[in-house]
Amino acid sequence: MLNVFFVTFPISRLQFPLSLLAMHLPFVIGVLFLFAGCQSGEQGSSCPDAGKLSWMAGNWKLADDDVYERWTIDGDSRLLGSSFAIENGDTILLENMTVDISNGQGAFVVRVVAQNENQPVAFVLTRCAEGRLLFENAQHDFPQRVAYERGENGTLLAWVEGGERKLTFTYQRAE
Repeated sequence: MLNVFFVTFPISRLQFPLSLLAMHLPFVIGVLFLFAGCQSGEQGSSCPDAGKLSWMAGNWKLADDDVYERWTIDGDSRLLGSSFAIENGDTILLENMTVDISNGQGAFVVRVVAQNENQPVAFVLTRCAEGRLLFENAQHDFPQRVAYERGENGTLLAWVEGGERKLTFTYQRAE
């Protein structure tokens, strides 16, 4: 019989098999350091728990392409997201995402298909205001910043930035 031990991280209620954790120890240590340094970037503001981020939840379609993001609320402090494209009637997964926010601190963790050796990349919540989230990871090549914002007329604005490069995405609500 194979015994598998799990480690639970309280900020996100994530559970990982101990053997997997040992294999990816440098990544885990980096994420813990990121969490230790995260803070709400706007003085006097507090970041709502993820459950209060209902403006982000739902299905979104990129305004000028068949690219979608789907965000669902998972408990009181987590949003789960996926990004996918529709090409020739086939659904192609682009990335899986998680936003964890609790007690004004949080992270955006993304696993992009065929990038970063299929390992997740964590970004720390550095700024939070009503309808706006900014996550940063200065150690990552690109992007170093990821932001989401509730746009006008029910849109979802997202941008990624690093160095001289910035990409902006405007999503409309989708069925």
